[in-house]
Amino acid sequence: MARARKTLGIDREIVEKIKIISKNRGMSVAEYIRRLLNSAILLEESGLFAPKILDDARYEYILSSFRFILFPQDLLINKDFSKEDHVRAREYGEKIGRTFHEMLIDAQPFIEKLGESAGILIKRSSDLVVMKTDDFRRIIAEMIAGVARGNGYKISETEQIITIDLNKKSSSY
Repeated sequence: MARARKTLGIDREIVEKIKIISKNRGMSVAEYIRRLLNSAILLEESGLFAPKILDDARYEYILSSFRFILFPQDLLINKDFSKEDHVRAREYGEKIGRTFHEMLIDAQPFIEKLGESAGILIKRSSDLVVMKTDDFRRIIAEMIAGVARGNGYKISETEQIITIDLNKKSSSY
């Protein structure tokens, strides 16, 4: 493919980071950027938003350290979950939230993705409302509450809902 030169305005800090990254990968800056852009173009040509896919991949990478796997919901539907399962799900979520916090990652996009995929999340301007259902999605709701608390968000709850205040983070975080 014929190459053309094009000048792009990129923040100096980003250029320096790209130089370090490409060197660590054993690539030239041009080769690294070419591969990055080609991958982004392939995603975009598939109708996907490349920055979102990269964000999702980052979350999946972090979650893999918690032994997360993709799992069909249909296999969970007939399982009866106990109160102990709810507690364990929340504790597990708190570990994930703390990990995100320590890595300086805001858990809000992950919480939204998880809640929306389970059909239990309502986004409002200043908070997220998570419904406590009577099926397997309750485990997901409990995990979301744990992620939010572990990431420093203030949560409140009733018997039916968990509310995550997006404007208030705990002072201990």
